[in-house]
Amino acid sequence: MDNVGPRTLEEFQGQESLVEALKDTIHGPLLRGAMVPHFALFGPGGSGKTTLCKLLAREAGSDLVETTGKQLPKYETFLDLVVQQKRGSFVLIDEAHTIKSSVRDAMLPFLQDHLISGHICEVWDDKSGKKVLKNFKANKQYVTIVIATTDVGKIGGIDSPFVQRFIDFYLSPYSEETMRKIGNNYVCQRRLKIEPEALDALVARCRNVPRVLKKLINRCIYHLDARQIQTRAISISVVEKAMELADIDLLGLRQIDRRYLEALRITDRSVKSLASCLRETEENIINDIEPYLLELGFVDIEHRRKLALAGKNYFSNLAMKED
Repeated sequence: MDNVGPRTLEEFQGQESLVEALKDTIHGPLLRGAMVPHFALFGPGGSGKTTLCKLLAREAGSDLVETTGKQLPKYETFLDLVVQQKRGSFVLIDEAHTIKSSVRDAMLPFLQDHLISGHICEVWDDKSGKKVLKNFKANKQYVTIVIATTDVGKIGGIDSPFVQRFIDFYLSPYSEETMRKIGNNYVCQRRLKIEPEALDALVARCRNVPRVLKKLINRCIYHLDARQIQTRAISISVVEKAMELADIDLLGLRQIDRRYLEALRITDRSVKSLASCLRETEENIINDIEPYLLELGFVDIEHRRKLALAGKNYFSNLAMKED
C-alpha cells in the first residue's frame, strides 16, 4: 500500500499554486546552470510535505536522501551526511522542529554559501573502491537542503536567521472536493471502486488530511479482504462497519481524542497533567491530538486546557443520541 501515490507533480492532487511555485524554484535555477536553493515546506502532518519533496527531487533529476531532526544530534552528524552526497542532491530533514538550536546555529554558514570548513570524515573514494578520510578545509558542497515541519514556531519562527536561509512554502488546507479526488484516485490505484456516499463518509472523518483519508480507506480494504467480500467495492455499509471496529466516530474522532475531551470534561488541566492522565507524551498531545480539536473549536488552550462551548455541545449531542 505504501507504494501507491502520485508519481509526478502533475499527479499530485491539490496545492496547485504551491506546486507551480515550487516548479519555478527548481527549473529557474537549473536552466541557468545554478543550484536549486534551499527550501522549506510547512504544513500539518500528513498533508504531503514528504511526497512533494520526493516528486520535486525527481522533477529536478536529483538524488534524494531523507533524515529527521532527531537523527542530527550534532552539527558534525549533519556534515557527515552532506559530504556523502553528489552535487545537486536533495537532503530532506523532516521534523525539522526537532533539530537542536545549537545545530541550527552551526548550519547557518553552510546554508548561506555551502561552505564546509575544518571537518574530517570518511567519504567513498571511487579510485580505491573504499572509504578514506578526507579533510574539508574550505570546501563547498553543492546540495539542496529541504526542511519540513508542522510547526515553524519551534524553529525560531518565520523571521529567525535559520528559517530566513530557506525559501518558504506553506501547504494550504485541502478542500472537500480535493479530498474526494485524492480518495477516488487512491481507490482506483488499488483497482477497487467506492460508492459516492461511502467516499463522503470517509472524507467527513479524515480531518482534510490526505494521509488520514488513505488510512481510513485502507481500513475498509482490510475489512473487505478479511470478510472475503467479492464485490471489491467500498460501500457505505463497509465504511460504517470498518469505522465502528476502529472506534472512529462521524467527525473522525478516535478513542484517544475522546479520552482527551473526557479528561477536560472533569476539570481544566495543564498539558503535563493531561499527559499523565492519558499516559501520552506531551509532544504527542500537542502535535497529534490537539490540532484537530482546536480546528473543531472543541478546546481552548490559551492558558490551561479546557473544554470550549463546542466541546461541551459534542457531549450533549452524544447524550441525546444515547437517550
